[in-house]
Amino acid sequence: MWLQIEDRSRYANGPCKEEWRHVLSSFADIAVKVMEDVCEKEHGGDPKWLHENQPIFSFDNSRAHNGWEQVIDINNRAPLPAHSPDIHKVIEHSYAFFANKFKGNVSIDFARRWRLKLVEDMEWVALVKGLYYQYPLEAVRADVDSLPLTYSWIEQNGGKRAPKGLN
Repeated sequence: MWLQIEDRSRYANGPCKEEWRHVLSSFADIAVKVMEDVCEKEHGGDPKWLHENQPIFSFDNSRAHNGWEQVIDINNRAPLPAHSPDIHKVIEHSYAFFANKFKGNVSIDFARRWRLKLVEDMEWVALVKGLYYQYPLEAVRADVDSLPLTYSWIEQNGGKRAPKGLN
């Protein structure tokens, strides 16, 4: 994803704003469809329920996330502090694992060729899927299981960042 050239003179270190907006837009479209399905199946298509139960997105204030307000309504974003890896530990840990594996498996030649191809290219898909399934499920479970304690600590301590022991 972050192989885009951010300023056209070098490879980006992370996702570019345009890539982030594209990804967020895709997630937003999927979330709306899921909520519409739930509304139809479990609430008889009640428009009031759908209006009152919009998806809430949570992401930190990374520069790459700028422009989100062009994609989703401000009311559909959870208000978060500027630095919130404790709240986003599941994605932070899995992204770090994936990014390190990805960088170690992609040559500059492959990156240049990739930029000329569609994302659906099977070589790209195979690489991403192969790396994705290497992330240990136990690590995801541990992060997810620790979230209630993390959120509770943050709430009890006035929104401060949770100590590393809870991460």
